[in-house]
Amino acid sequence: MGKEIVVYPVILAKVDEHYCVTIPGIASGFTHGKQRLDAIKFAMNLIGRLLSIETNYPRPPEQNRIQLKDNEQLIYVAVNLNDYRQMIDVAVEIPEALDHLASEKGLDLSAVMVAALKTKLNH
Repeated sequence: MGKEIVVYPVILAKVDEHYCVTIPGIASGFTHGKQRLDAIKFAMNLIGRLLSIETNYPRPPEQNRIQLKDNEQLIYVAVNLNDYRQMIDVAVEIPEALDHLASEKGLDLSAVMVAALKTKLNH
């Protein structure tokens, strides 16, 4: 599997004994860590988990539009979304006639099933 790299801004804020993280532009983009490096790793993991199931990624805000408080620092992280995508084998029974038609049309049944599930789940 190739690389699908996204780069997002991450805001770090030292609060007491922890680092709080906000990922602007990503809904539910909040996490924290006891150490600075842990907080950054957790942010990268959160971005990977949230965006790996998306097809249209939220656009990160421009740097000049991000307002920082005195205790906040802006950094950028790169995440390979394919590191967070795991395919599983699923047995699916379909009528033989449909299998024949799909083969004639050169359809990838896995891709058709993923697209159908995304549509059905409004994802």
